[in-house]
Amino acid sequence: MKFLVDAPLGGLARRLRFLGLDARLTVLRPEALPAPQAGLVLLTTNRRLEKAAREDLLILAAREPEAQLDEVVRRLQLTRAQLRPLSRCVRCNIRLRELPRAQAAERVPEHIWVTQTEFYHCPACGRVYWPGSHVAGISRSLAGVLGEEGRPRGPSPSTRSSV
Repeated sequence: MKFLVDAPLGGLARRLRFLGLDARLTVLRPEALPAPQAGLVLLTTNRRLEKAAREDLLILAAREPEAQLDEVVRRLQLTRAQLRPLSRCVRCNIRLRELPRAQAAERVPEHIWVTQTEFYHCPACGRVYWPGSHVAGISRSLAGVLGEEGRPRGPSPSTRSSV
């Protein structure tokens, strides 16, 4: 599943990327929506897009990024099996690649290189990632959104557009 995320929802795009989902930012305008594509979902809070009445368009009610993420997961019935947390660059949306520890030495702070053994990098922007303390917070957030069973928690809110 891929997402085109309306530009004002950058925080949501970043959270989707943390979960390993392909989330590209774009400007969604009523007069120029992209053609429907299998597996592509458009995400926005812009109510003017309701007129498009498209099945691939999710108009979110939530205003905060965490609540928007929760809404997307519930409405699309995403499961843990569909996610690949921490596998994408949160800036570029590109899949991360393993970086040999020796190559990371010059690219990360010394205390990180000494305390970590796994490193990944974005082939587009060069940013280096490692499983640091933020992993626990992301895991808690994911558990909160998916619940204990790995399925969305709670009923899906009523919507005018659904996927």
